[in-house]
Amino acid sequence: MNNIYFFSGKGGVGKTTCSLIFGIKLSKQNRVKVVSIDPASNIGDILLRKIKRGKDIRIKNNLTVKEIDTENIIKKLKDEIKDSVETSFKELRVINLENMLNLIDHVPGVEEEAILHEVDMQLKDYNREQILIFDSPPTALFLKFISLLISSREWLKVLIKLRESINKEKKMLRMEEQDSIYPLLLKKYENLERLLLILKESSYMVVRDSSPVSQAEAIRIERHLKNLGFKNIKRIYNRTEGNDGCTFPELKNPYGYENLASCQIQYCF
Repeated sequence: MNNIYFFSGKGGVGKTTCSLIFGIKLSKQNRVKVVSIDPASNIGDILLRKIKRGKDIRIKNNLTVKEIDTENIIKKLKDEIKDSVETSFKELRVINLENMLNLIDHVPGVEEEAILHEVDMQLKDYNREQILIFDSPPTALFLKFISLLISSREWLKVLIKLRESINKEKKMLRMEEQDSIYPLLLKKYENLERLLLILKESSYMVVRDSSPVSQAEAIRIERHLKNLGFKNIKRIYNRTEGNDGCTFPELKNPYGYENLASCQIQYCF
């Protein structure tokens, strides 16, 4: 198991607060980075600090935070697609590529792709001496992001086999033109395999409060993760009856957590 944690749960149960408290406590003895991959992130509001999206902000010596900049990521993804099309599909230059790329903003799944891209970038810079904490978006978007990784890998597997079949036929017909697409598919597939392996070794902290809806969504998240082969799943009870704070009962208190009330996070400094 690695030092990577994803905080998930229904919107409003305190995912961001819990992830920050978790990071603050661990930062006393470790280098910690808390990254919000929620497009509606409010890390800055909780810390009473102005946080520029897409930038690493050092809060303390060992604690850095970041809020995802989905708009900028989508713009970069569009530029990458444009470069790829112009390089690998030269015959498509005659179409109005700019108009087609502008449609990407409205394509289902583009927000999930931006989140996947941000997680990928963070994991490429990650080393095991660091603790990396992801403050995830609410249930639906979080599960779509995880599912996108799995489904993209499966689709790439199909496309790679199809490309291999086409190249085999070309070779039989003595068509020796170079296939520029096949290496790109392989590279993308290998990257998703690497990413999936890291995520399966990560821990998933499912936050819930005393409301029936949050309990139901937490169960849904746990079931979905288990069905996909994710095993390191922990439960966090926040603002439950008889407990005004954020507790981590299943972690057996390895770092000496205190029962900090959600509203007290600004006093942790």
